[in-house]
Amino acid sequence: RFPQISGITFKYNPEARPGERVSLINISGRPIDMEKEYSVATNDFLVAGGDGYNVFLKVLRSSKDISITDSLIKSENLGYNDPGKWLRDVVVEYILKKGEVNPVKEGRIISIK
Repeated sequence: RFPQISGITFKYNPEARPGERVSLINISGRPIDMEKEYSVATNDFLVAGGDGYNVFLKVLRSSKDISITDSLIKSENLGYNDPGKWLRDVVVEYILKKGEVNPVKEGRIISIK
């Protein structure tokens, strides 16, 4: 499992062993810097381990100040949380603001198998 991405391209082999599947990662067209810390924008469903994707939850739980309640996750590793705003509403607002959305296949995720 992995999230859908924007601003990143990567190649992977789904048959390789875990930890060895990804062979190339570019961020904004440049190779990833393994010494740099990057920010990720996502929704609360994935942060909380939704669909079995628990990478974000593991990062949060590694935090010294993690606090998880019914409606809020707080952590030094969490930059912002607005549990009062539904993702569907954010999408609708974006479409209304832009007036038109034209998705295209960009080849960001490339299987080498």
